[in-house]
Amino acid sequence: MKIIDENISLEEIIDILKEIDCKLIDRGFGGTIIPNKEDKVLERGNYKGDIVIKGDCNLVPENIVEGKIIFGVEGTFEGGIKTSRELHSKKGLRLFASMDGKINKIYELDKENLQAINESAWSSISNSGIGGGFDGKKLRIFFAENVTGKIYELDSNSLGIVKKADSPVRYYGRGIGGGFDGKKLRLFYCNDGYGSQQAYIYEINPETLQVINTVSPNSKINSIYGIGGGFDGKKLRLFCTDYGSNVIYELNPDTFDIINEKRVSIGEYMGSTGIGGGFDGTKLRLFYNNYKTNRIYEVDPDTLEIIKCENNRYGGQSLSGIGGGHQTQDLYIDVLHYKNKKYDLSKLSTIELDI
Repeated sequence: MKIIDENISLEEIIDILKEIDCKLIDRGFGGTIIPNKEDKVLERGNYKGDIVIKGDCNLVPENIVEGKIIFGVEGTFEGGIKTSRELHSKKGLRLFASMDGKINKIYELDKENLQAINESAWSSISNSGIGGGFDGKKLRIFFAENVTGKIYELDSNSLGIVKKADSPVRYYGRGIGGGFDGKKLRLFYCNDGYGSQQAYIYEINPETLQVINTVSPNSKINSIYGIGGGFDGKKLRLFCTDYGSNVIYELNPDTFDIINEKRVSIGEYMGSTGIGGGFDGTKLRLFYNNYKTNRIYEVDPDTLEIIKCENNRYGGQSLSGIGGGHQTQDLYIDVLHYKNKKYDLSKLSTIELDI
């Protein structure tokens, strides 16, 4: 290698650089490099033009298998199809609501913030009451359809229909609910009796969905829209709502005599629809909804005073029924994983994958 003297002329420097350049191989034009699984070496030499290393917009985490890193991009794609069991809900009270409006669906609600955490994949003709309770082994949920009066039993996880029965009532059905009495689940159903009609309360066999007993309640209860309650740790407690007067009544579940009553102070003189709840492992929690305000309220089961109110007005839909019951064990569901999406297998009769 030549050492350039500090007194060298510019012409001599150019001659030296030409001599160095002539020792490097002419590699032609730069071109484009497309990466693959093997290293590509650009040999030393002269390149006439730019060298482009090709990029690809598909080089993103979701297109790379989880655990692999390609050109510094760490993958997140869970390759292939696999299943797992995931916690769906913890033991304790589970709460459900029915909506009547543009989309007549059933929803499971978070019992603390009263926001929807699950919904049915189907819609009914016209929703009304929802309720049920613990039967000594598991939580069972039932739903009443307003227009047809039909009663449905629903799967508490998928909210799919397990069985149904034709209307047992003389007029439109409204509320359905009940609870565990310490030995078994007792289920009650009501028609509204609004206007000139007679209101009735029916006790329903949870297995056959047929009427066991029919009672016309106290004449001061004019329009029963909701019925429900639950186990309080000692006994079953039953409540109903009067749509026309906004009064909540506690009833004796055997005689249907009035035990307690209170007009709800919510700024509306009518509109009471659903009522229900269940045992949370410590005590009975009771919830009520009003068709006019379209809000859900938690009610003290002893004083019938409102404890709290949620502010979600469920735009476009009207709250129709509310109820639930106690779940004794944590509930797990089978989940299918494919292309970073989860599919609840309990809700799928035919699996449609986004291929």
